Amino acid sequence: MLTLALLAGLWTTTCIQTQTVEKQGFAIDSYEFAVEGDFVFTRQWFSDSKCESAESTDEELGSVKIGKELNSFFGTSYEADFKTVKGADFGVMSLKENKLKVGRGVLNTQMRNTMTGIFDYIKR
Repeated sequence: MLTLALLAGLWTTTCIQTQTVEKQGFAIDSYEFAVEGDFVFTRQWFSDSKCESAESTDEELGSVKIGKELNSFFGTSYEADFKTVKGADFGVMSLKENKLKVGRGVLNTQMRNTMTGIFDYIKR
């Protein structure tokens, strides 16, 4: 079972290649969760594939609520409702052997993303 107490702490990816609507490149993503469900998401952008030359940082503050268990082809995951100043999105989280996977939904729609992302977040 996934709980906010299990999520509490700092989770980061390794150096990954990713993109958003505005930007693409190399980044290290992190979520820092509080036991009450508040979170800070940080994406630090780099100009190189080893994530040594920092360029900029994006930050998002919000809260997450963990919901019911979902069973899928990819294993057990849980509903994850994210709320930020930009609005709400409905996604999913999966935790297995200290590796967290997160899938975020489409902002301000009722659609739930039920597939986690491919990148692992490791608790630090």
